[in-house]
Amino acid sequence: MDKNDNMGKIFFYTLLLFSSIGFSQNLINTDSWVSGTSGAAPPYNLQGSASQNSRTTLMGPYGQNVVVWRAEASGGSGANGGFVHEGVTLDTGKTYRIAFWMRSEGPNNCQNYAGYVPYEANGGSQILSTTGTSGGTTNYPYFYNSNLANDTWYLVVGYIHPNNYSGGPLGGVYDPSQISPTTPNILPNPTYSVSNFKFPSGMTAIDVRVRNFMWNCGSGELQYSFGPRIDEVNGQEASILELLNGTPAGNGGGGVWSTNGNDIYYTSGNIGIGTNTALEKAHLQSGKFLIKSAENGNNSSHSSGIRFTTDVDSRAAEILVRRGSSSQHTGFQFNTYNAGSVETMTLMDGNVGIGTDSPDAPLTVKGRIHAEEVKVDLSVPGPDYVFKKDYTLRTLEEVQRYIKEKGHLPNIPSAEEMEENGVDLGTMNMKLLEKIEELTLYILEQDKEQNRQKEQQKLLEQRIEQLENQQ
Repeated sequence: MDKNDNMGKIFFYTLLLFSSIGFSQNLINTDSWVSGTSGAAPPYNLQGSASQNSRTTLMGPYGQNVVVWRAEASGGSGANGGFVHEGVTLDTGKTYRIAFWMRSEGPNNCQNYAGYVPYEANGGSQILSTTGTSGGTTNYPYFYNSNLANDTWYLVVGYIHPNNYSGGPLGGVYDPSQISPTTPNILPNPTYSVSNFKFPSGMTAIDVRVRNFMWNCGSGELQYSFGPRIDEVNGQEASILELLNGTPAGNGGGGVWSTNGNDIYYTSGNIGIGTNTALEKAHLQSGKFLIKSAENGNNSSHSSGIRFTTDVDSRAAEILVRRGSSSQHTGFQFNTYNAGSVETMTLMDGNVGIGTDSPDAPLTVKGRIHAEEVKVDLSVPGPDYVFKKDYTLRTLEEVQRYIKEKGHLPNIPSAEEMEENGVDLGTMNMKLLEKIEELTLYILEQDKEQNRQKEQQKLLEQRIEQLENQQ
């Protein structure tokens, strides 16, 4: 696999992640739904008992295995399984669309409810009178509350409108199998009708708690729920047909994403993940991106990462995550490319700190450094000046007096100075070499003195011998 192909797939999968999260600006998510768990899954609370509610993996409405909310009736009266979301705050001057996928199974078909519970904003009381678009009021606004046919995924779509809305109800309960293969771009008529509601007057915002459950069911009746969502109706939301198909919008389709062959793109604004106030083209709030290689190995084709590029002369820079030959070793690789040639990436205009958050040099390390070789450029001259004739070499007596007075060698910083200011390796090595060269001169001088003493001793021995021979 070519490195560029691998990098392209990474960005394509990342874009798909953006698509799945940002698709139609869903104001709620099901991140807490984990297959194999039971009871509540905050922010989703229970309708019915904990034993009636769980999450499982099931073939979803788009033909893929997905995590769904499973409600199993026990045969009692009242709510027999389902959920109510803790709520989101909605602007009463706007229109919102609420949608659920629902599937009913079992021998004792019962009533399936899909709607919401309105509350005063900021933790206020439940609003007990909600007006429908067809007239009348209700304490519990349900878009749909009747029997769904078994063994079919249905998309329930209802709307909440501003208080001055004067139109009729929108949406319905849709069966995706009713999409005509000859006219796939035409939304089929709903299988069941739904109710629509208005926001209360005199309030600028209310809290809406999405609700989906079974009621008065025989034992063993099952209801599965998938993909609850709240969308602001602002021209950027996906169409109902797109929700039925599970595909992003095409060009002119009225949704967020556009397509170009197998590519999808979005050019109208910023993308927020974990935030609805994206500040940049892609804004991740309180989370992490996971970029993972599909293969192991120490080959560049097995690496994953991010490529930064310009449209000038094929210039680019990469930050790659590489796994070595041992599965225990993973690290970063920095590459820069200039007109096809690979260059070393250089850090400029700042300091790098390892083990410290206040580096005071281009590289500051608080701790040990293990290196096979270190090369230091000199900022001071080499000490060969010691061997020049005009160099003043202290006598050993002078050195001894200096040590007694200062407590350290001449031209070497004291222990206190080194502890306070640190040690410059280049300068210190030159000072130490200076001392070594001075020691060499002392040794050579002592060697001369020893040779001179040997010659004197030899002369004395010869004189003694001559005197003994005269006797």
